[in-house]
Formats: sequence, C-alpha cells, structure tokens
Amino acid sequence: MDDAISFLKNIELEGSDFKKDLSCLEVEEQIEILKISCEEFYPEDEIYKKLHESIKNNKPLNIKFGIDPLSMDLHIGDIPPLVLSGKLQRMGHSITVLMGDATAVIGDPFRSWDPKELNRKNIEKNLKQLRKQLDNFLDFGKVSTLYNSSWLDDVKLPEIIDLMNRVNITELLRQGDFPEKLEKNEAIPYAKLLYPFMMGMDSIRIKPDIEIGASNQSNSFHMCRQMMKAIGLEPELIMTTYPISQAHSISINSNPVDIFSLVSKVDKDSIYDWFRLLTEVMPGNLISIKNYINEGKINLQAIREVLAKIIISRMYDRDSSDSAYIEYMKELVKNSKTQEVAMISGNVKFGEFIAASTELTLAEADELIYTGGVNALSCDGKCLSHIVDCDADINSFEFDKFYIIISDRLILSIKK
Repeated sequence: MDDAISFLKNIELEGSDFKKDLSCLEVEEQIEILKISCEEFYPEDEIYKKLHESIKNNKPLNIKFGIDPLSMDLHIGDIPPLVLSGKLQRMGHSITVLMGDATAVIGDPFRSWDPKELNRKNIEKNLKQLRKQLDNFLDFGKVSTLYNSSWLDDVKLPEIIDLMNRVNITELLRQGDFPEKLEKNEAIPYAKLLYPFMMGMDSIRIKPDIEIGASNQSNSFHMCRQMMKAIGLEPELIMTTYPISQAHSISINSNPVDIFSLVSKVDKDSIYDWFRLLTEVMPGNLISIKNYINEGKINLQAIREVLAKIIISRMYDRDSSDSAYIEYMKELVKNSKTQEVAMISGNVKFGEFIAASTELTLAEADELIYTGGVNALSCDGKCLSHIVDCDADINSFEFDKFYIIISDRLILSIKK
C-alpha cells in the first residue's frame, strides 16, 4: 500500500462505479465477483457450466429476481440481492424482476414479520415506490418486469392439485419458523404453505436459469427447483446473498446525513461484509480492506466514512454524498466537547502539534495521520480535508480558525 489516503480514495472510486462494464471479464473473474457475495451458490458446478456456456454461445442467462411489495420502504439489509442482480446484468445477463403482487397477500413465511392490513390497494402503492428504488440498482431499460398476479389470479384448481401431487412438503415444514410453531402447537395459516408453492409456479412460468435472493429465501428456491423438475423443466440454479448485520435499521430513504451517521457506527467485524455485499469493490481490494483493518494500516473510522459515502452515492448521488460527509462532520463538532488550542508561531508539524495538544504520543499521532484518521474542517464548515502529512506545517493551513477531528473521538478547535 502506497499510503492510506490514496488507498481510501481508490476504494471510494472503485466502490462507487455502479455502471462498470463486467461483461468483458473472463468467466472465472465473474464467478469470483459473484461468489464473494453468496452464501449459497447451488449447484456450484452447474452455475460454472451455465456461465461458461453463456459466454461461449453469446446467450444471456435469464435471471429471476422477485420482490414482494410488503412495504414501500426498503432497508439496507434488503439490498444485497439487488446489488448482485445489478452485477449480473452488467455481466450481460437478462434480469426478470418479478413483482409479487399476488404472493404479497400471503406474506413470506420465512420472514420474521408478517404484513398487516395488506390489501391490493396498499400493494399497488408499495409497487410504485419500490419501482423508483430499484432504479438505483438496475438499468430498467433492459429489464423485464412481470407481475405474478397476471397468471396466479387466473390459475385453475385442477392445475394446482396436479402440481401439489407432484411435490413433497416434508422438507418445507422443517424450515423457517414452521418447526417451532408445530412444537408449540401454534396456528399456521394454510396460506403460508402456499407461498413457496406459488413461487414455484412463478418459476414454472418464467423458466429462469438462476434465481437471486436473500439467504432466508433458500428453502422457497429449493421448492421452485423441485416443482420445475417435477414437470420436466430444467431446475433453476440458486444464488442467495449473506445476511448483513446492523443493516435492517437503516431505510434507504433516510436522510443522507442520518445514513452517514448510522453507517459510521458499523462495528469492525461487519465492515468487510458491508463492502462485499453493498459496493462495487473488486475481490482483490476487498481482501486488502480486511487485511489493512486487521493490521491497523487504515483507520477504522476512515474506512467507515468511505463506506457511508459509497452507499449514499448509490441511493442519491455523488454531490449528496459529499454534502452528507461535511454535514456529518459539522454535527460531530457541534455535539462533541472540543478542546480549544492556540496556534504557536514557527514551523510546527501536524503530528507534533496533535501530540502536544492531546494525550497521544508522537508515534500515535503520526500513525493516526498516516492511516487516514485525522481530518481538518474549516470553521465555516465549507472545507473538509484529510491531513495526509505528519510533517506538514500546521501554519500552512489557510484558515485562521479550524477544527482538527481525530478519528471520531477527539476534536481540537484551532485558532491562529
């Protein structure tokens, strides 16, 4: 690593390249990008084969991504499958977005909550909002959007009975919250058993090569495979993304400054997962992020801030991301206890000044600067920049009054 600041800038640039063409990559590189996000990549050998054949024959795969309009509000924890779908689209494959306006009436049995008062009117309202949110991840000019009510509303009872006689629900009842409910003799609405079955009917209609979703959808996807196989179709392949901690409390519609504040508190053990599931950072740099954090080569707060900027850039735009960063820092100064320090004349190095003004040793101050953990914010809040050189003269900073923000724990108010 040349220096932490350059590395952080490169990560932000790469991680925010949401339209990067991935179709020119070798299939092995594409698979590496896909696998790093997937908890289940099943069956792996068949996925390899499909991707190789797709490139060889110049024939895009049909990728199914379904979303039920249970709410009009997506959370950051909901979007890893969308990020994965966007990458597959940029690899040259065809995305079919299935809006589950029919299945939403039942509610996914493998989710920890059930929708209340969910009717067709509310579903339509949610669908419109979700459609706008999905634009941040997919090029809808190249997407097929289907609504499963267009066939599920018209399905005939004999067809349902015929399919039901061909599938086994034993495995299904061993998954999700079914075992606990059965053990406690709690009521299970029969409609809940129909949800994976209806998903299977969707797959029979769409005939996808691959289905994308979150890890809690795995069992429903396996039901889809079973049903497709039962009527002689080639069963879909499965890619489910890892769950992501601390993410379901953050709405993607939140104010950018609020998103920045929440992401800046992601714990150290989760940073790597957030980057691999939510950004465009390539596998090699993802490994570097993990190693550099563990080795203390980049400041934890600095890499959190880069992550926040990437996420806000996707949800809003780059200008909103930059503005949110400055506003976050201004709020940090406003709500923190600052230590006022008068500047002394003469050549004073930043590292020496910080060490003399705090309880940090010179080595600790220099390390914080070197790893990207020190920022300077002008008093008017319009200029924010990293301090990149321990030996730079603090008197060379152009403002007469400014703040030095040391990671997220100490703020110096400087007056010349």
